[in-house]
Amino acid sequence: MTLRQGAWGVAMAGVALAGLVTPASPVSAWPSMAVQPRPVGRVVGVVYDSISRATLSGALVQLVALNGTLRLAVTSDSTGRFAFPPVERGRFLLGFFHPKLDSLGVESPLSRVEVQDESVHAIDLAVPSVTTVLRQACGSGATRDSSGAVVGFVRSASTTGAEPEATVRARWSEIMIGKRGAEVRVREVTAHAGEDGWFSLCQVPAGGLVLVNAAAGRDSGATLEVSVPNDGLLVRDLFIATREGASSTVRGTVRTPYGAALAGARVRLYGETREVRSNDRGEFTLAGVPSGTRMLELRALGYAPRRELIDLVARQELVVDLPLEEFPTTIDTVRVFGGRPALGDNLAGFTRRKALSQGVFLDPDDVERRRPLSFTDLMRGIAGVEVVTVDGARAVAMRSLAGEGQCEPKLIIDGIHVPRHESSIDDLIPASIVRAIEVYPRRIQAPAEYQSLTCGTVVVWTGARGWLAKRGREVPRTP
Repeated sequence: MTLRQGAWGVAMAGVALAGLVTPASPVSAWPSMAVQPRPVGRVVGVVYDSISRATLSGALVQLVALNGTLRLAVTSDSTGRFAFPPVERGRFLLGFFHPKLDSLGVESPLSRVEVQDESVHAIDLAVPSVTTVLRQACGSGATRDSSGAVVGFVRSASTTGAEPEATVRARWSEIMIGKRGAEVRVREVTAHAGEDGWFSLCQVPAGGLVLVNAAAGRDSGATLEVSVPNDGLLVRDLFIATREGASSTVRGTVRTPYGAALAGARVRLYGETREVRSNDRGEFTLAGVPSGTRMLELRALGYAPRRELIDLVARQELVVDLPLEEFPTTIDTVRVFGGRPALGDNLAGFTRRKALSQGVFLDPDDVERRRPLSFTDLMRGIAGVEVVTVDGARAVAMRSLAGEGQCEPKLIIDGIHVPRHESSIDDLIPASIVRAIEVYPRRIQAPAEYQSLTCGTVVVWTGARGWLAKRGREVPRTP
């Protein structure tokens, strides 16, 4: 792409200012030799970031007279606001520079301003929208097929400079359902960075997880699991280094959501076997780790796991402060007295739905014949269902109803909806307690009370089966 340079130069060529309006130009004004007209108007405004939906601070905003007599530059403040001193009557071009524009591979559009009277001219500027960036980086089709893009610079972890001619790859799996049933396919896309190191990795799934890796010559980066936002645009620089290159150090503090130090948290770089724990002050140190963009993984009992992308520069130390989110708050032990409905009654509905042949059904005999060691053993071989491993934990996946990609099916246990869980589904549902299963890969197949808006449904009925059920040794249902 050539969008990162030249837009200002082209615009200024028409007013004999090409090459003079650059971010490095000093902030100054060029008075003409004649007597200057009295300044009459002011130009003010706000710079917005359309990507993050927030104001943009630190933008270099420039105001250039079309007749070449004046050039002014100011920097937007912490609220994104800017204001020029009063200027004379005339026509001007208004634009801005910011590192965010470089990462996106675009330039801000120029605005024409005409100052005619003693008034304040309010002009807002903005980083182009996600749709505009996707269209310029990947073509018009990117905004129509629900695909997204990862854009940024490939940089050297040794010098932090751009890595020209680097190669960036992304891989992800998806489930395709056809005449032969469900089929898992691994898709891959490749992008080549330009001489400035900028790349645009297109056609990645919006709202999905992809594995990204960059390499240039002997330098390469770790394979990173990144999440593409639902709007389809992820801006991320990638630092790469040789495996034998200089190492880095990560120091940090793990905290609770309330800012208190969290002791005993397990910390490691994803893909590495070495692991450390935070001390009583929540502090940890990972020394001598490979440099480059890496994924830092934190886990602590009672808190949600966290993965954070970090950029490690060779022979430098990175200091981070990372809070962990708590799992949903639990209450003190509550004893509930009541009788559980007989499992036979529950299976009456199971039998009725099985007769309709709207899904896949495993009755107690089917479950027993499979001799499962884990719950996911029962899911293998079912059309439209795939057993996947996420963060080291097994999970069940189906094809998303919203389009390509995978989704997590709705889980019903003994008629009760179980919210999404972080632990392995094998830990949540031991195979020894599974009595029967209903699987609905398509939403329309499931009964109305079990349907999901975005994915299929798995219904599990628990209880004794096989010889235990026949001998009547089912667990008592009353306290």
